[in-house]
Formats: sequence, C-alpha cells, structure tokens
Amino acid sequence: MPLKSNSIVHNLRYSLGKTWQATFDFLSRQSRLSLFIINFIVVIVVGFVDLVTGFEISIAVFYLLPLALTVWFIDLGFGAIISVIATVVMLLADLLSGITYTNNVYFFIDFASRLAFMFIFAYVFDRLKFNYNQQKVLARTDSLTGVANIRFFYEITALELALLNRHNHPITLVYFDLDNFKGVNDRNGHHIGDDLLRSVARMVQSNLRKTDLLGRAGGDEFVILMPETDNKEAIKVIDRIRLQLIKTTDENGYEISGSFGIYTIHKVNLTVDAFIKESDKLMYLAKKKGKNAIESGVGL
Repeated sequence: MPLKSNSIVHNLRYSLGKTWQATFDFLSRQSRLSLFIINFIVVIVVGFVDLVTGFEISIAVFYLLPLALTVWFIDLGFGAIISVIATVVMLLADLLSGITYTNNVYFFIDFASRLAFMFIFAYVFDRLKFNYNQQKVLARTDSLTGVANIRFFYEITALELALLNRHNHPITLVYFDLDNFKGVNDRNGHHIGDDLLRSVARMVQSNLRKTDLLGRAGGDEFVILMPETDNKEAIKVIDRIRLQLIKTTDENGYEISGSFGIYTIHKVNLTVDAFIKESDKLMYLAKKKGKNAIESGVGL
C-alpha cells in the first residue's frame, strides 16, 4: 500500500506541475492587453462566486490570484488597477449579499483597508518578481563581464547539440584567449585588467548575431557558440573580431591580441566537453604559431 500511495502522490505532483507549466507558457505568450482582460474576467468570476456564497463564507483570498498574475506577467501599474477593481467587486459582492454597516464611515474605512492590503500585496509580489528575475540573471551571467557564465554556456550548447541532428545545420564553437594579458595585470593591477576584459566582452558581443552566445570560460578565456554557422562563415566573423580586438586594446594603450580556435561540426558525435576541448586545442595551436592567429577545424 505505501508504494501505491507514493505512486499516486508522484503522479498527482507530476500532473499539477505539467498543468502549471502549460498555464505559465500560455500566459507568457499573451499580450499585455489580453492578460489584463483575462485577469479582469477572473476578478468578475471570483466576485460572482463571492456573491453566490454570501458574506458568511469569505473567499477574499481568491481575489489575490488575478492580482498576482497581473503583477507577474504585466507590471505593477496594471496590478494597481486590478487592485482597485478587485476591491470594488469584493465590496459590491458583500453589499449585495446582505452585509450592512452601522455607519457610512465604517464602509469607507473597510474599503480603504482592503485597498491598502491589495496595494501592499501587489508591491511585495512585484519585489518578489524583481528578485526572482535578478537571481535568474545572476545564475546565467559572469559577474565581471556580464556575458554568459560557463555553466549557462554549457546548458545552451547542450540544447543546440540536441537540436543539431534534427535540423541538420552546422554549429561552430570558438575558444579564444587574450595574448599578453597577464602583463597588463602584472604592470597595471587587476582592476585595469578587469576593465579591459569588460571592454573586450562588449566589443565581441557587438560583432555577434543575436543567435550567437558569448561566454567567459575563466580568466582571459572566452567561448562563442555560433549555431547554424559553417566554418567559412565563422572564420570571417572571427577574423573581424580579431582585428577589432587589436584596435580596441590599442585604444586603451595595450598591445593585446587574441588567439582563436574554431571548430565546426555537422552532426552530433561528441559531448559538450569534447566540443569545447576540440576548439581549445585549436586555440593553443594558434598561440604556438605566434599568437594573434586563427586555427580552424571541421568535424563530422
């Protein structure tokens, strides 16, 4: 019996999770106006149920659902509007159900207190949303340069590799580091080196497509994922970045260049680690040949 009970609980949790995810995806695809109308209708439905059940059974907590959805999927401003609407509907439902006030002042106090609670809830929920989004950004980005951290880079690369066989498009991974960067840190301090890394990251990002992903592997080493890009196309883009890198660092008064390893595959026959390792090998080959160079290779 315990095993059967655990199975039922597991299936229930799985079903609820799938339902919530489907709902979340649906709401995420809607326009701001559509979402506002949906939540307005939810408020009216809750108000009708509130009216039918009467003032003796309080369902006030259910007014918070459309409010929370509005704040999360639209913004706090629309949340304030829903707060006012929900408060008015809630009080109307109570009045039509038969509730009375011995003094009109109490009505206005009740209205003000309910509206204040709605506003406070909306504000707190908005802060929760902000902190959640901040944590998502921090979990995905390198704190120094603002580009993808290596963990997030691995996740996206794994997804692209999973799609590779299905779409039969080439995918290219670039590994590069900055030649002579250690000298900048030794002579000028790490704060200058950090500024230089940020400048390089911004420059490289500006030369990539929106579909490309730039990540920092650590130190002065970076990785670039270029989906649907063959070796020749990648070399053109990276050569432009190589030349721009020299110009950017020269403007900052440093003689810094880059060594680049470019590896392209057309179907999956390696892991993310192996993919990165192949481009890393090519990068070291470029460095051994005199730095400020590009080495490329093509897999299957």
